[in-house]
Amino acid sequence: LGAYDLYTYFTIDRNIVNLQRFLLNQDDATLLYVQGMYNITQDSLNMSINGAGFDIGDIYAAAAEEQPIVSGKTFVDVHVEGALAGPNVNGIFAVKNGMVAKFPFDEMVLKLGDSTANTEGMTPPRLRIDQFRLTRFDEYEILASGEFPFSARDSLSLDIDGKGNFLRLLGDLSDFFQNPTSECRITGRIRGTPLEPRLQAAHLSLRGASMEFKSVVPKISDVNGDLTLDVARRFIHLDSLDGLMGGEKFHIYNQPVSDVVADAPLQNMRINDS
Repeated sequence: LGAYDLYTYFTIDRNIVNLQRFLLNQDDATLLYVQGMYNITQDSLNMSINGAGFDIGDIYAAAAEEQPIVSGKTFVDVHVEGALAGPNVNGIFAVKNGMVAKFPFDEMVLKLGDSTANTEGMTPPRLRIDQFRLTRFDEYEILASGEFPFSARDSLSLDIDGKGNFLRLLGDLSDFFQNPTSECRITGRIRGTPLEPRLQAAHLSLRGASMEFKSVVPKISDVNGDLTLDVARRFIHLDSLDGLMGGEKFHIYNQPVSDVVADAPLQNMRINDS
């Protein structure tokens, strides 16, 4: 598998599949070790997954022959136990000095707790995310927690909370955005299903933001504002956005129009000098 060697040894004895070892090696080092057992009759799985030092992006690219979304040096210590369709999963999955698409990060940590039980068939089993944390040192941090279903059609529940200089993401996308600084806070709730996730609530506050541009557009500074998602109206409410552009004050806000569709496509937006 690319620069890695895979070794596996398993036995099947009547109704028991025994995975004695699954190894991911590089040179003389074992980077990933998996062992476990599955009782087919009892639908009982018991498996441990341990590893460190491999790049999750390299493994994905070699196996799927396409570019990975996440890459970086990976650590995993996870235990899986229970029914195959909805086992209890707990442990930790971490990536350091990695990338999510085009965005670099220093640490990504996923802490998993025991899955919620399927009590009397009333609750589909879900993976409990005790904490997801993505950190870019001296820039920003994003936290999330909640429950993720094993079935793509069952309901999910994720709460998001982040703070820091999120304007830095614009600089990662293009060098047109230069020296972005800000103090942001973002909160949100995601519901729905994995197939059809819905952003149920979201709020972004922006404080003390400034940014230069590669050409044409003058520098912005001392920018403050708040954006809130109005789910019922399917409307992003910009309470206000105030600051300086090229040393001149600006003030931007919007408001929902009446139930009658506006003739002018930008009727919701107001830009005033102040």
